[in-house]
Amino acid sequence: MNRYKFEAEGIRKVIAHLRGGAKITAADIGLPKWAHKLKSPDVRKLAHGRHALFEGDKQIVAVGEVENVLRELMLSSESDVPLSRDSGYYVIQKRYLGISRRALMTFLGKQMHLQLTQSRVAEAGRKGREVHHKGVLEADLIEGKKKDVRGLGKGYDWYWLTVIDRLTGYLDVETFRRKTAKAADAMVPPAMERILDRMEARLQTPIKQLYSDDGSEFKGRTKTLLIDRNIRHIIVARGNRVEKANSTFQRIFYRLYRLKRGTFGQLTQQALAMFNNTRTIHGQTPTEALNVDDRTLATPYNQRRQKPAIAKGPGTRKLRIGDPVRYLLKPRHKLTFYKTYRGSHYSLETIPIAALSKDVPTRYHLGGIGWKHRDELIFAPHDPITDELVRNKHHARH
Repeated sequence: MNRYKFEAEGIRKVIAHLRGGAKITAADIGLPKWAHKLKSPDVRKLAHGRHALFEGDKQIVAVGEVENVLRELMLSSESDVPLSRDSGYYVIQKRYLGISRRALMTFLGKQMHLQLTQSRVAEAGRKGREVHHKGVLEADLIEGKKKDVRGLGKGYDWYWLTVIDRLTGYLDVETFRRKTAKAADAMVPPAMERILDRMEARLQTPIKQLYSDDGSEFKGRTKTLLIDRNIRHIIVARGNRVEKANSTFQRIFYRLYRLKRGTFGQLTQQALAMFNNTRTIHGQTPTEALNVDDRTLATPYNQRRQKPAIAKGPGTRKLRIGDPVRYLLKPRHKLTFYKTYRGSHYSLETIPIAALSKDVPTRYHLGGIGWKHRDELIFAPHDPITDELVRNKHHARH
């Protein structure tokens, strides 16, 4: 069915035909060709009295309505669709017909708040330790600043305790105000205990090992908790899996914050649900991986995670003269550390490319800004409808 284009008029005809109580037969020559390929068509009522055509559990979307549906999914606080091309399409293709991967990538590529939080492609790292079983965790602490969430009523800085299972990629998060682990009212140990309880229930196996840095939050009562649960605590300089997860989780959270999709607690839960609904290195989402055999997950995980990173997705297409782009505000060698979720590394303004160099690799001239390399730029088309909706949300809150 994905090879068909569903025109709005054709969908209206099929809906009218089905609502009239008739079935689709070969004699119905007035209906579009694709209508005769439907195996279980159904008409369902949506919000605001609208009627939609479904094929089984998948809603059929008209060509002219694709962006409206994607916009609603992006801005809705009820949506768990990841805001990335491959992972987003992996979910969308299970729920909709008529939305292609290209259409999703084009739509995401036009969103200002996603452009500003786009990160550069990282180089592939050294080969890491192989993982063969669930229950090997990495933990870390993220510090959040109230200045980054203005308008949410957050009157203090906070911490997220993040714990991820290495094999499945399943993440869990707890929020608290103080990171001490030794005091009687320490917040880290009970938060860690709640996460470990949930992790063991979801993974259906005891936790065997937990990797973390040598931070004070993992000492004191937290260390005692791990000993009591027979969990081997391994100190490492940095946990690559959890730090990558931290970056992704924060990027999702602050993107949702920019889109005004709810309160602090709601945004945290939405970001967590979206993270665990994002396909990871073994080709499945962390939530799906919970119910997959360890050996089935371990083979692709250990074979594929060392492949070189490839630039793909929104913002990485070939650039031409006249294309609008955003550029890195600081030279690449001075931008070793930056927070992608803050959206302050790329320019707020978009500038059209004025000229291309004859060098190899090609450089791009941005008028008064000067020459830039390709990995300093992202393609930045504009979606005025979404921008206006987000602005209206902001004004409604204030």
